[in-house]
Amino acid sequence: MNSEPRIQRAKWRVLCIDDDPEVLEVLRIALGTKHEVVLARDGVEAIGLLDLCEPDFIVCDVRMPKMDGFQTVQAIRRHPRFYKVPVFFLTAEKQRAYAQRGFTIGANLYLTKPF
Repeated sequence: MNSEPRIQRAKWRVLCIDDDPEVLEVLRIALGTKHEVVLARDGVEAIGLLDLCEPDFIVCDVRMPKMDGFQTVQAIRRHPRFYKVPVFFLTAEKQRAYAQRGFTIGANLYLTKPF
C-alpha cells in the first residue's frame, strides 16, 4: 500500500463513469459548480484514469460496455491507493439484488435513475 499523503485540493475531484453522454453532462453540470469533475465513458477508461485524476469520490453506472459497474468497482477496490474512495452507484437498475450486489462489492451508496 502506498503511504504517501494525498495533496489537499480546494475542490473535491469526482470521477463520473457512465456510457450515456447525457447523464455525464448532467453530472458535470450539477457537480461541477462545487467539485472538479472527470468523466469516463466506461469502466476500462475509468480504471485508466484513477492514477491520473486521483478522485476523492466516484459515481458509477451499473450497465456499461466493456466493464460493467460491478467489475469496475471491484477493480477500484483492488487498487492499493483508491480502495477506500467512496463509490456511489447511480443506475436505472432498481432490483434489490443489484443494490445488494453493489453493497457487497464495496459501494457506499446505491441511487436509482431518474434522479
